Amino acid sequence: MSRAPRLCILRSRIEIEQPLREWAERYEAELPDLSVAPEWSLIAADTAGLGSSLAVAALYLPDGRLAGATVFVESTARMCGLSVRVRELPGNRLMAYHHELIGGHAAELLRAVADAVETPCDVMLVPSVERGGATDTATTRYAAARGARWERVPGVRSPYLKVTGSWDEYLATRSANFRQNLKRKRKALAAHGEVTERFYTQESEVAELLELIGQVERASWKVGAGMAISASAQERDYYTSLLPWLARKQALSANVLFVGGVAAAYSLCYRWRDRVAQMKTSFDERLSAATPGLTVNATAIRQAFESGAVEFDFLGDVMPHKMHWTDQLRLHDNLYVFLPTAKGRLVGLAKSVFRRLRPHRRVETVGRGGRR
Repeated sequence: MSRAPRLCILRSRIEIEQPLREWAERYEAELPDLSVAPEWSLIAADTAGLGSSLAVAALYLPDGRLAGATVFVESTARMCGLSVRVRELPGNRLMAYHHELIGGHAAELLRAVADAVETPCDVMLVPSVERGGATDTATTRYAAARGARWERVPGVRSPYLKVTGSWDEYLATRSANFRQNLKRKRKALAAHGEVTERFYTQESEVAELLELIGQVERASWKVGAGMAISASAQERDYYTSLLPWLARKQALSANVLFVGGVAAAYSLCYRWRDRVAQMKTSFDERLSAATPGLTVNATAIRQAFESGAVEFDFLGDVMPHKMHWTDQLRLHDNLYVFLPTAKGRLVGLAKSVFRRLRPHRRVETVGRGGRR
C-alpha cells in the first residue's frame, strides 16, 4: 500500500535551510521566473522585517525526497471589522513577480499552508498569480474542495515582449517616428557629453552598481513620487542583499548609461532561462528632455535580442515607458480563500455581498507622465 506524502511546517532558519537547498537542487532549473525561488522570498522577508513570521511548508514523498515547498508569512489583518489570521504566499510582500507553486503538488501545499497549526487560518492569500495559470487553477479547485468562498482581485497587468528575429527586424515593426526618436535622443544626450554604457553582471561589481543606481535615483523624478530606492532604507537593504545573490546565480544583468562620465540612467534586470526581466529603471531628471531612460532601455532590450533571449519582461504594472516597446500584457490576480472557520465564513460572506454591490476597480500603477 502506497503511503501518503508527509507534510511539514518549518519555522526556524535551521529547519528551513536543508529543504530549501534540496528544493533548489531539484526544482530551480524548472522555475519560469527566478523570483519564485524560496531564497528570493527569504531575502524579501528579512529586509521587510517579516522574518519572524515566515515559515516553509514542505512536502516529502514516502522515500524521504522533497516533493515541493513554499514559503509563506502569517499575520493578522482587519477585514469587514474583524481581526483575522492571514497566511500569505509569495507575491506582493515577498516579491515574486509571477508566482507559481513548483513540483506538481500544489493542492497539498495549499492545504499545508491553510492548516499549518492547530488553529487553521481564516484567510489564505495567494497573490500575483498569472490568470489562468497552474497556481490560479489549483487555488480555485482547492477552495471548491474545502467548501470555501474565494475572491479574485485583479492585480497587475505586466507588459512583456516576445523576442523573435533580430533587433533590426523588431525595430522595423515599430513606427518610423519611434525609430527616428531613438536616434534623435541619443544625439541629444551627446550634446551634454560623451555617451557611454556599461553592463554589470559580477558580484565584485555590485557595490559600484548600487552606488551608481543611488546617484541616478537621487536625481530622478522618483524622489518626489516616493518611489526612489534611495528614499527607502528597506528597499536599499533589499537590493543590497538581492543583487549579490543574483550575481552568484549568474543572473544579474544591469546596464548603466553615462553622459560626460556621470551616471544618467540605469536598467536593472535579471536573466533566467533565456528570459530577461527588468526590476527597476530610472534616469536623471535634469536630462529629461533628452530622455536617457529611453536610450538605456533600448540597450537592455537590444542586448536581449542579441544574446539569444526569448522574452524581455518589464515586470510590475503598466507604465508609460514600458508601453513604448510592446502591447503584450500578462494578467495577474490576487486570490483570497476564506477558509471555513467562523471568521473566515463571515468575512467570505460579507465580501461576496459587497462584491455584488460594488465590483472591484483595478488599482493602476503609473509612472512619470502617466495618468490615472
